[in-house]
Amino acid sequence: MPESSIQFNKILDKVRKLIAKSESTDSPEEGDALRAHAEKLMLEYAIEQAMLDETRPAEQRIKPEQLNIYICPSNHKLAQYFIRLMATLASHCRVEVINLNMYGKFGNTVAFCVGYASDLRYLELLYTTLFLHMSGEIEPKVDADKSFDENVHMLHAAGISWRRIVHIMCPEISKFDDHEIRKAGGRCKTAYRRWCKEIDEEPRVIVSPIGYQRNFC
Repeated sequence: MPESSIQFNKILDKVRKLIAKSESTDSPEEGDALRAHAEKLMLEYAIEQAMLDETRPAEQRIKPEQLNIYICPSNHKLAQYFIRLMATLASHCRVEVINLNMYGKFGNTVAFCVGYASDLRYLELLYTTLFLHMSGEIEPKVDADKSFDENVHMLHAAGISWRRIVHIMCPEISKFDDHEIRKAGGRCKTAYRRWCKEIDEEPRVIVSPIGYQRNFC
């Protein structure tokens, strides 16, 4: 393997670790600092390679490459937001998105990107990290540190149906036992109203999941 490729892989590995650590920390300030450090490393590497490339004869200089990067399923309800995220990151990474292909209703949306190898790989790393993070956050998970009432309120505010809230909060109830589901649904609705009263919020009957997810994006 060429020395430049070995060096790039080392830098990329370090960047991956920094981003992973930024996602796992409970401190927003530390997360921002770790992501800034990751970006600084890749920027310094890109500048260093560009300066080195200028010293080479024209025929030996690094040539732009094409990389196809997965965006999301074509039928994803938030596809336009993920496409916008890709466009923003591509600009940040000095990469040109020359085309977007959507492979049928149940296929995938793919970005055809052109740029230098280091920029393309960094874009792919950044986008994949953010896509996984956003996909995990657009539907909240039960927090063991929160009360039953608060968790029910959080799930309802995200637009999750009462039936699904019952399955999430009361997993011991069979999905086919309608009688117990209705009873548990009543308990969940009471818990929701109780928490609304606790935080002085007006209860809402219907919440749009798309509205919540768009606000998150």
